[in-house]
Amino acid sequence: FDYSAIGSVVNLAARICGEARDGQTLIDFNVHAVVAPIVECEAPMSIPLKGIRHPVTVLNVLRMTGEDKG
Repeated sequence: FDYSAIGSVVNLAARICGEARDGQTLIDFNVHAVVAPIVECEAPMSIPLKGIRHPVTVLNVLRMTGEDKG
């Protein structure tokens, strides 16, 4: 059997990945809400994405802090 992920979340993730430079990790606020205790990020920035109606706010992950307290 073959499986595939489809939908708006998958499209958003693909578009964000397409904007990232080599070695760069971009995340949106939903992901940041989960990983905030263990990552350091640059200030948020808004980027226009093809097929997405409004600019999306993303954060560039700088490094893992290793300080997960959860």
